[in-house]
This record gives sequence, C-alpha cells and structure tokens, in this order.
Amino acid sequence: MDSANDVINYQIVLTNTGNVTLTGVTLSDPFATTVSGHTDTGAGTHGDNRLDVGEVWTYTATHTVTPAEFSAGAILINVATADTNQTAPISDDATTPILALSVAGLTPGFWGQHFEAWDGVVGTGKKGLPDTQNLVDSGVLTKADAIMWGDPLALRDLNGDGIVNSADKGVLLGDSNGDGIRGNDGANDYLFVDLAAAQQIIQSQDSSNDARQVLMKQALAAQLNIDNGDKQPNDLIGEAVKWLKGEAPYQYGTNSTGKVDTNGNGILDATEYSTTSKTFTSDANGSLSGTALTANLQAWQSKVDVDDTASNVQANGEGLKNALMYFNQDQLVTLNNGTEVAFTYDHAVFVGEQANGNDAFWHTLDLASPDIKGIGAV
Repeated sequence: MDSANDVINYQIVLTNTGNVTLTGVTLSDPFATTVSGHTDTGAGTHGDNRLDVGEVWTYTATHTVTPAEFSAGAILINVATADTNQTAPISDDATTPILALSVAGLTPGFWGQHFEAWDGVVGTGKKGLPDTQNLVDSGVLTKADAIMWGDPLALRDLNGDGIVNSADKGVLLGDSNGDGIRGNDGANDYLFVDLAAAQQIIQSQDSSNDARQVLMKQALAAQLNIDNGDKQPNDLIGEAVKWLKGEAPYQYGTNSTGKVDTNGNGILDATEYSTTSKTFTSDANGSLSGTALTANLQAWQSKVDVDDTASNVQANGEGLKNALMYFNQDQLVTLNNGTEVAFTYDHAVFVGEQANGNDAFWHTLDLASPDIKGIGAV
C-alpha cells in the first residue's frame, strides 16, 4: 500500500471438505470494506445456496486502508470466519484459514529503534516522552511496555534471584507465554539478559564475528514479540535458550558450543558479556578467554537431531537463527488460534502446516525447505 485510502482487493474461498452438505452458510469478515456475493465452482449443484461436499464458494472483497493503518506501517492481518446451521456430524467445517496473530511480528530492527517500547519504564519516563510514535494506539504494541517489569502493577522477578528490584529490568528468554513468571508456562529453562546488554545486542550488526551474538539478537526480538502478544510456534524460544546454554541437542565437541551462561545460573552476567567491549567474555567452549564463536565452527554448522519425534529432522545454529528470523518477520506463523504452525510468504498461502506441538516448527520448515533458502533443516 502506498497511501491511506488505498483499496486492497482480495478473495475469500470457502470449501466444504467434510462429508455432508452445509446449509445456512454465512460469512463474517470485519476487515472487509465490501464483500461481493460468491461464485460457485467445484462439485455439487451451483446457485442453490447450499455448500455441497467438494463445492467451492469464492467471494471477492475490498479493504480501504485507514490513515492509522498507513501511518503505523502495519502488516495487515485478516481474520474471516464462516458459519453454518448444519447440526449433523461433519468431518470439517467451512471456515477459512485464520491467521491467529493478535499482533504482527516485529524485527530486531524495530525493537532496536524503539527502546521506549521495552525500557521497563511507562508514561512520561519513556525517553522523556510518552509513546512518541503512538505505538500502543496504533496497535503495534499491546501494552505500554513490552517487558513485564515495566508495569508497576505486575512487577516480576525476571532474573530469578528471589527479589523484585531494578536488577529485574531486562528480557527473560524462554518465557514462552510472555507473562514474566518463571515456570508458569511449562518451560523449565530460561536465560535472563539485563536491559543494557539486551539493547546493545539487538542493535549489533549481523556482520559480527560472533555467531552467538547473531543468534541472540533474533532470540531477543522473538521473546519481545511473545511478550507483546504474538503466538509462538511451541518451543521456538525454548530451542533458542537450549542453544545459548549449550544444552541438548546442542551439545558439541571441543572448542565449539553456543554456551554463554558459563556459570549456569540462568543469567547472562557481566562476567559473561561485557557492555564495555560489546563482546562475550567466554570463548567458544565456555572458558573465560574471549574467543568469538565464528560461523565456521561446529556449533554453528553441524546439524543435530532437533525434533521430539522419530522423523529425524536435523538443523544447526544457522537454521535456528533463521527459524527465529522467519518468526520475527511473520513468515513462521501460528494458525487457527495457535493450534497449528505453518510457513507463509503472504498470509494467504500456508506451507507445511503442522499441529503446533513442541518442535513442530522444524517439520514445517522441513516441508517448506524447497521454497526457502538457508534454513539449515533437512
């Protein structure tokens, strides 16, 4: 879209994939400015207002871009639903695919340019101004500050030291439901990154010679998106924490591990990342010598079995970084209120749909791999 009041033209397709004819079918699309009557194709009798098994109804619709949508640079996501008065048992309904994202995924570039959106301060303390670009009012953010510590009514012990204080100002990687409470989402592994280190890493260049920094940059953005209400493919952020802590399946040989939490306390301490030198102080094997984990080492290139099933899907550090990146740019998405995961280019065609169980996103990327490059999954 080039400007406000532009008109977006699109189609809504209903297909009866069940085993009985559907009657009284109605379509609801609050996103649409106009919706035309449908054309009938496929199996069955056309023009009788009954959606027969195998029949396809295609609606044409328009949406007029509002000034608020255009000024926010929003990624427009449509939710259209269909209903029927059919009461007999059916094997499927006539509901169009629903992209169940309450908010859009936001890239590290966005979060790096908008510290006021996750500085742990609300109101007039945000760079001296309240929400300078109306990020909440425009729907880009779901609350005044993405990190839970920033809400005075919901202070959280993010670093896990048993005390709620200013030391909790930061990002809790591994918090898969974004509530800021350790263990409340079924996760059992976290890595806390204090605000100064997190903001420095998220602004780092991808040309950094330390692959840990490249992956953590995407992981931080993914966690902030989860904190902002984006639904994650199950275990995506948990997988990132496993790699960053050098845990199974990302346990590698000598001089090659993604381990950044060398003392194992679940906190990226000042002794493990220096905001002065902007580098990890541990080497590629977790020793305190400061050697960077370069992209030619085992932890970045060697593939390991990454899924929870017998399918033997394999990936490496590069593949995990790309999975996080796809999530952050709304290509690795959840469908049907978070129950499925898929890959998409345009929020219209979904590839590799899987039930959204732990590590199912790896199967999605595996199925989508002929269409996309550099996943690292095979």
